[in-house]
Amino acid sequence: MKEAIGKRDSARVELREGKDPSGQRQLVKLKSKLSADTKFEAIAIEWWDTRQDLAPTTREKAKWMLETYAFPWLGKRQIEEITTAEVLAILRRLESQEKIESTQRLRQICGQVFRYAVATGRLDRDPTSALR
Repeated sequence: MKEAIGKRDSARVELREGKDPSGQRQLVKLKSKLSADTKFEAIAIEWWDTRQDLAPTTREKAKWMLETYAFPWLGKRQIEEITTAEVLAILRRLESQEKIESTQRLRQICGQVFRYAVATGRLDRDPTSALR
């Protein structure tokens, strides 16, 4: 009984502060329903699966670039922990090999993955937006 009264009181305080306790609970449910796995690799594969509109060669090239250049360094990381500096380091590694077109394409693909994570509610902002 005391626990219920405490929850009620804290909900009233949140309402006075302009927060919606019910909305907060629904947001938590939605985020957990979207995907329990928020690693970069899992979200990138999910993004890749949704891109049926691309030409088959383009899809395969995107998958290959992710597997070759992004997954070894970012794949196992939680997507919300990845910083702009980390993505830049990967791009600089390619740039130092004078793979300019691949560098630009990888930045574009990673940006699409990050924006997909933003659109699906698993990330607040795209860390590659500063790299344009």
